[in-house]
Amino acid sequence: MKRRWQRLRAAGPRSLLTACGLLLLAFIVVTMSWRLPILGNAERLLYDLRYSLTAPSTGQDQRIQLIVYDDNTLIETGKRTPLDRRLLVEALRNIDGFGARAIGIDILLRQRQDEDDELKETLRAMQTPTYLSHDDGRGEADFMTYEQREFHNGFFRDLDDGTTRPVNARLEDEAGVVRNWPQANSVSSHPQIVAALVAGEDVRGAADGGAILYQRQADPERPVLSPLRIDLFANAELAESLRSQIEGRYILIGSDISDYERFRTPLSGESGEDLSSTEIHATMLAQALDNGFHPRLPFAAIVLIGLFVGSSAVLWTVAEARMLPGTATNAGAAGGNRHWPAFPAAGAGHGYTRHAGAGLAVRLDHRLYCRFLCGSGIGCGGEAFRAVGAGQIPAARHCPGDHRQSRTT
Repeated sequence: MKRRWQRLRAAGPRSLLTACGLLLLAFIVVTMSWRLPILGNAERLLYDLRYSLTAPSTGQDQRIQLIVYDDNTLIETGKRTPLDRRLLVEALRNIDGFGARAIGIDILLRQRQDEDDELKETLRAMQTPTYLSHDDGRGEADFMTYEQREFHNGFFRDLDDGTTRPVNARLEDEAGVVRNWPQANSVSSHPQIVAALVAGEDVRGAADGGAILYQRQADPERPVLSPLRIDLFANAELAESLRSQIEGRYILIGSDISDYERFRTPLSGESGEDLSSTEIHATMLAQALDNGFHPRLPFAAIVLIGLFVGSSAVLWTVAEARMLPGTATNAGAAGGNRHWPAFPAAGAGHGYTRHAGAGLAVRLDHRLYCRFLCGSGIGCGGEAFRAVGAGQIPAARHCPGDHRQSRTT
């Protein structure tokens, strides 16, 4: 220990300053790598690659039912934006008595339609716990015009005396990919739609923006989440025949349109498919029901790990450093060049050179060292090979032949 402390002191202030700089750099990388321009992209790429290799497979989830507007619905109704609310009114009326556990509506109402009064009446009369997407404009980007915002807020004011409650259905993406749950109350004063649907369940892992657990389908013929078209439930007779698909399940109503509100996920690179916002919310809902939240490493623990690893590496390296002494026994100093590294004494038998040019130990194999200096055109000025005669290096044969002949004659 005393010897290593002496070596540490012998390293000098310049080496210690360099070591501290490297320690600070290691700390920044460990704690902020996801936010740094280049490292952040690498972190996201590696995360998606690792997730695509380790994603779990599962069968069809019988606890959740999606009811969606799809491309065929748009063709039959002749409406695209806004979505046909007549279908929504009829579907809600028909499934309200089917014993669903809760209903979440992942549709943002931003524009007036003729069916608005009927929709308000239906929502106020719902017996099933129902939650409707509301955007209070607290996010970084506001996707509504002033007129849309006025209509949107006014619609919810008319629902204050009913059983339908507003929820936040926004998703947060990083570089265009949805990987994590939104931070609690980060973009809305309302509860997150999944947290509202599973009120009373343990969703603490969702509150800190933890990772979303996407799953592969175990059976290629049976998707994990099975969507049914909303127009099937707008017809009372068809809806009755599908009662078993509603009873005891969580219902999510939204869109599954090929070119509308679709997001990339960590599995998109493998499958080539993006998911609709409704599918992602259903995935989050399944995760919440499974309590599938991995404990998140506290930031303090990340800091401690970064400091431990960085300081251990730096202290070990500085302790191993060999500063260039100004004596004739050093090959670089003997040639008048204090920037070349010192070589180990004959008989050391290590086969490497300790480079202390920056105050840190860098081990270089002799042959790589010689070939680098000579092959790059820098040259070693013959000092390395005059050291052979002094018995300091047993490796002159590792230098390129033409240099060896020119420098040793």
